[in-house]
Amino acid sequence: MSETLLQTKLYIPPARPNLVPRAELIKRLDQGLQQNCKLSLISAPAGFGKTTLAAEWISALRQEVDPVTGREALAEDHTAWLSLDKGDNDPVRFLTYLIAALQKFAPTLGQNVQAMLSPSQPATMEPFITALINDLTAIKTTTPLILVLEDYHLIELPAIHEGLRFFLDHLPPKMHLVLISRSDPQLHLSRLRVRNQLVEVRARDLRFSSREATIFLNESMGLALSSEMIFALEQRTEGWIAGLQLAAMSLQQQDDPDSFVTAFAGDDRYVADYLMEEVIRGQPEGVRSFLLGTSILNSLTASLCDAVMEREDSGSILNELETSNLFIVPLDNQRRWYRYHHLFTDLLRQRLEESMPAKDIAALHQRASNWFEASGLFIEAIEHALEAEDYPNAIRLIDLASGEIFISSRLNTLLKWWSRLPVGSLDSNLGLYLAFGWAWVATGKSEQAESCMQAIEQVVGFQMEELYKGEKDTKRLPPDVQGFLLEVAMIRAQLAISKGNIPEALNLSQLVLSYLEENELPLPRTPSEDAKAVVLFNMGMAHKLSGDLQAAEEELAASAALTQTQANIHLTAVAYGNLAGVQTEQGHLMQAVETCRLGLRLVQEMAGRRSPMSGLLQVGLGNLLYEQNKLEPAIQALQEGIELAKPWNFWDALLPGYLGLARFQAGQGKWDQAMTLLEELESLGQMLPEFVLPLIASYRARLWSMHGNSSEAGQWLQSSGLRAADPLNYPQEGEYITLARVLLAQKHYDEAEDLIERLLEATERDGRWGRAIELLLLQALSLEARGAQSQALEHLTRALALAEPRGYLRIFVDEGQPMASLLYRASAQKIMPGYTGKLLAIYRESETAPPTSSEVGQATASLIEPLSQRELEVFECLTEGLSNREIAQKLTISLTTVKTHTRNIYRKLDVKSRSQAVAKGRALDIG
Repeated sequence: MSETLLQTKLYIPPARPNLVPRAELIKRLDQGLQQNCKLSLISAPAGFGKTTLAAEWISALRQEVDPVTGREALAEDHTAWLSLDKGDNDPVRFLTYLIAALQKFAPTLGQNVQAMLSPSQPATMEPFITALINDLTAIKTTTPLILVLEDYHLIELPAIHEGLRFFLDHLPPKMHLVLISRSDPQLHLSRLRVRNQLVEVRARDLRFSSREATIFLNESMGLALSSEMIFALEQRTEGWIAGLQLAAMSLQQQDDPDSFVTAFAGDDRYVADYLMEEVIRGQPEGVRSFLLGTSILNSLTASLCDAVMEREDSGSILNELETSNLFIVPLDNQRRWYRYHHLFTDLLRQRLEESMPAKDIAALHQRASNWFEASGLFIEAIEHALEAEDYPNAIRLIDLASGEIFISSRLNTLLKWWSRLPVGSLDSNLGLYLAFGWAWVATGKSEQAESCMQAIEQVVGFQMEELYKGEKDTKRLPPDVQGFLLEVAMIRAQLAISKGNIPEALNLSQLVLSYLEENELPLPRTPSEDAKAVVLFNMGMAHKLSGDLQAAEEELAASAALTQTQANIHLTAVAYGNLAGVQTEQGHLMQAVETCRLGLRLVQEMAGRRSPMSGLLQVGLGNLLYEQNKLEPAIQALQEGIELAKPWNFWDALLPGYLGLARFQAGQGKWDQAMTLLEELESLGQMLPEFVLPLIASYRARLWSMHGNSSEAGQWLQSSGLRAADPLNYPQEGEYITLARVLLAQKHYDEAEDLIERLLEATERDGRWGRAIELLLLQALSLEARGAQSQALEHLTRALALAEPRGYLRIFVDEGQPMASLLYRASAQKIMPGYTGKLLAIYRESETAPPTSSEVGQATASLIEPLSQRELEVFECLTEGLSNREIAQKLTISLTTVKTHTRNIYRKLDVKSRSQAVAKGRALDIG
């Protein structure tokens, strides 16, 4: 069951015959297009002819080339239209319809974005809009592409406003956006005005002048009013087109036009209500009831209206209404679909509520729901069932459509319906409790998910604790009840993992697994093979978080294998992504690369598109490629992974993705950019689990300590509450490694080395070789700083021996010049010369290149000139990573003096940069 898009939202309203020409306004819009303005804003209250003007302009643009202006005619596939409604306050729905509209320009436009749409509300629409902009930019055209968004005032969601602002800021040169709105949109209008990128048409522009009012009333509407009567109406309505049209329709039924105009011009606060009463009263009873009854519909077609009104002549009535200009707008060229003017709809609905009992209005909604269900439009069917307060039918329809809603990434819509259902209305539908529970889990709402699980337990009269503690014989329960409880256990296991409660997650997972192996129980929402894959995945994640990598690898590999048979692309992505993560921690880098690539290929083969959860695979691959010093493909994979993960708020990929980008920037010496990336990640804190934020702070301290900023790193040390003598635990192992780095930066060598020894013992015992290599390097750097050079080389040699067969490179290079000096000593002593030479070559390719062996050999014999005492002091500051200004403050000398001493140091060491000076000086034991 696939969700059907309402194509009528994409139709451009055809220009009406006998319209009052708006030549000046058309000319203004034309000029904006010719001047490459980004935006045309048509903003005015209801009934001012905004949509009519836009449709007239589009129609004019499609005409033959104008010999006067030289304007080139636009092809039909260069104009697109999207009529918005309140339901579009859902990022996924908005993007889905936006893509459908833009595909008027190119049928394949936005297909990658469609593949990325997620069930949870996107954190930001920027990645999707970026992809659409790229697709639009690729269209080769010499004439403009025009997109019209009608009724934009109905959009209230900040995320959509932000996305449209980004779209406008990066609009391709040939692209032009038109917004039709009753109020000013939340865009940077003032900035666009200053840059002459905005065309504005407002209520004062749209108001009919006396001349236009005369044409409208006497020619378009067929009246014969005197100039005095027209002036009176024009003054009373202030040129409001809808008011004039309502007045004209009433006048067509009046025997005494003068009296009507006099009354209309009187001091009446409720002109709209008065005119509505006049218009409706002037219609035949059948038409009057038709208008009121069909006002509940957002779009009208003959068969739908027949079903709602229980009649068979709706087609002819719709034709009559259009002929009479009764505030009805055709939505396609075949005159099959229509809608009422929005103001007309509002007033009709108000009148309907005043004149019809609630039960009769509910019956209208019920019949509309039935028609939409029969037409396969389940979203609209559910909306009308809810409006009718027909909750049993609404629940039935939600249950019927929930699977497709998950597939089509409409979880926000599903959860909106949850808020409209009465408390307790789902008690007879445990399957929907599960559906809502999975939806709450997917969107990170643990408390709501737990409430759904408790509701199921209450209905079946059985608690999950009794199930996995064996306090009751569950086999006496009906199989379907057992199935519900097992799926509750699967959801609870995921909730336990998110809270870090590993024992509970394992207990629940093992319980479900044993039941699945012993019984063939049908699960209400999850196929049996999928269920086993989910359980194995949960167990693998629990063991991964507890540090049992061997068990995690086995379970994740088993889960990944099962997902292939079920073609579950999302589970395939996370299973392979986390399996690669385990292999990375074990130091199996090449194997992890192959796992990432296999997962990406399988997802593509299964569905022909990427899963948003493929972000985990892309990020994992990017970090692995960076470690292998494959910089360009690494940065590309990291960025693509983050782009995929953002809409899901998928922190499993966002955290390593952003940290990987920060590591990349720091590795290039771009410390400010690295810190900015951490700030950007931290800004997502409301959407990330609480325990992720300390990991970001820890990584920032890691970068500070590597950059020589011991004071900032020390502030983290105080706030973290970590101490070197603390008992170690696996979940915080990375933070304790940062603690060791901070202690080294503060020159607390004894504390640091004791902590490193304890950490090293744990990582080597459990086979976490990547961390073991890093700890050995820190130990070597600490010993080198203390002058224990032979011991430093011993630890470096151990690290080299572990790292070479596994393919590690950047783990050495990212340690900067202190490591470069150590590697040179190792190379000079023929310690693994091939590998050390490869590492030193990477340094030489960057600005942080260490001296070559020949350079050091020449300098060892004698410097060009010995360094003075002050130059030695400046050199020591350089090794600490201080800036020129910080050196001046520390040594109490001028900034100019610092620069002079620095130039002298470069000259005497025969180097060209600070980093080369530090490396060469350390290699020569200067200072």
